[in-house]
Amino acid sequence: IHTVRMTIIQPRIDNFSTEELPISRLLQWGTDFVKPLARLAYNGEGEFKAGSHCRFCKIKHSCRTRAEYMQNVPQKPPHLLSDEEIAELLYKLPDIKKWADEVEHYALDQAKGNDK
Repeated sequence: IHTVRMTIIQPRIDNFSTEELPISRLLQWGTDFVKPLARLAYNGEGEFKAGSHCRFCKIKHSCRTRAEYMQNVPQKPPHLLSDEEIAELLYKLPDIKKWADEVEHYALDQAKGNDK
């Protein structure tokens, strides 16, 4: 095998993407990029980076980095958001709503004693 073809199928968003690369490049990427980051994550030393990918995380409802990301509202000028800032907030709005629902569900479960 000299070449690898990878296809990601995401039917819910009607996305199909394919990439082809030499196996040597794939192995080098795994060794030079993935393995060091995986080692950090395994040791609990990795860096958290919030984004739309957080919806797949098992601590999405109680992650401080995600909470800070969701609450990051532009601070200038304080009385009026620019059109660009509003557009950025609109882009994040579905994630913000989903995060708020996840936090609410988690808090209710904790209050009921379902996890302890």
